[in-house]
Amino acid sequence: MDAGLPSRNRRYLPGGGRGKLAHTKRTWTFAPVRGGHISKRRQWSAWLQPQNLAFAAVALIVLGLSAFALDLANRLATAGDALTQVSFVLASAAVGNILLLLLTFLMYRAFVRARPESVQAESPRSAAVREAVGPALLEQMGKLLQSSADYADAYRVVQTCATGLFADCSGALYLTAETGAQLELKVSWGKAAGSRASFEPADCWAIRRGEAYLAEGASDIACPHMHQPLAAPSLCVPVLGQGRVLGVLLLEDPARSGALGSMRAVAKNFANQIGLALANMQLQETLRNLSVRDPLTGLFNRRYMEESLKREIATAKRKSRPLGIAQCDLNQFKRFNETFGRDAGDYALRQVAVLINKHIRSSDIACRYEQDEIVLVFPEAPLAGVVMRARQLREAIFAMHLEYFGKPLEKISVSFGVAMFPDHGNTSAELLRQAQGALARAKEFGNDRVQVAGAGAAPQ
Repeated sequence: MDAGLPSRNRRYLPGGGRGKLAHTKRTWTFAPVRGGHISKRRQWSAWLQPQNLAFAAVALIVLGLSAFALDLANRLATAGDALTQVSFVLASAAVGNILLLLLTFLMYRAFVRARPESVQAESPRSAAVREAVGPALLEQMGKLLQSSADYADAYRVVQTCATGLFADCSGALYLTAETGAQLELKVSWGKAAGSRASFEPADCWAIRRGEAYLAEGASDIACPHMHQPLAAPSLCVPVLGQGRVLGVLLLEDPARSGALGSMRAVAKNFANQIGLALANMQLQETLRNLSVRDPLTGLFNRRYMEESLKREIATAKRKSRPLGIAQCDLNQFKRFNETFGRDAGDYALRQVAVLINKHIRSSDIACRYEQDEIVLVFPEAPLAGVVMRARQLREAIFAMHLEYFGKPLEKISVSFGVAMFPDHGNTSAELLRQAQGALARAKEFGNDRVQVAGAGAAPQ
């Protein structure tokens, strides 16, 4: 059936649907049919635009006046020689009006044809293509989103599919930040969106109402997050997932073609696909964090540390590069808990974990090894670098000023034991044993110091 159809246009044929292929000089297009015949409704709606109706009304008035002038000129010409000149002037004016009207019509038609398709009213072909391609494109987008490895992949899928589905519009996707207090711009397409880069959920009528909100003109109340005055009609659709508001989809019609009204249903399905995929990704991320993160401190757990250390040792062997680990312990932490309470101890441990995460590299690994012990893995770091970083952390932790419910807490000191690959061991078990031994010696020498495995007493 479609053997002669170019491959790039075969996707416009919905499986099992009835339709006719219309060939133009540019490309093949698909027109939906009703009852076996091509629908004329959209063809007529393209002509029934306000500017076309206004032009037709003016043309009828000019033709009526011209006909009246010709009739009056004919009567004056037959009345006598004295009025022949007047009748000639009236006839000339009538003919001139008709010629001027014809010239105006030709210029108007040339102007309409010369306008870019994007600034004209939505054509029947664009609507037909969207109706034919939309369901298949949404289905494909859903599959790609479910297979996305991370949020960056998901954003690229959304941008590509939105560009194909809403070709005549520009748009953007805003998602809630981690705190949930702001919506932030994640991806956009087309011209720059007429909205702020970030805004509060209460600034969008679609989120307030829980449904799509369309603002087409000055008489409509635009969302507060849109730049005022409204530069173009806008459609906001809430992105929902697992019963929660995840963001908002914004579509704009810079050409003012009136296409947003017909896009409401497609935009809602588009937002639903995004919401479902993002909710699943967030759930997977939560489960993954629960499996590798310590719930109290947010650091990686012991299982993740042991697996990561084996992997980093294998990488260090392959690249012939050093690797260091540092095991730290909060000094006299049992007494701290007995003095200030278990809750205050948990709070202090969380603050120590936050400080450590701020002072290490993104490639370093910080793990909660036991109750008040933390293991740090420093890939591709020499001994001097590991010792320097451990001393910086020791000083920063001791410099913290902690208060719990307005009550000041005492200073926290830590001791470090350092071991290096391959100097102190070639396996994760050997390195951990050497680091634990160095930590025990640091405590024997008086706490609050960094001790290297196999070395003498280190200064504070």
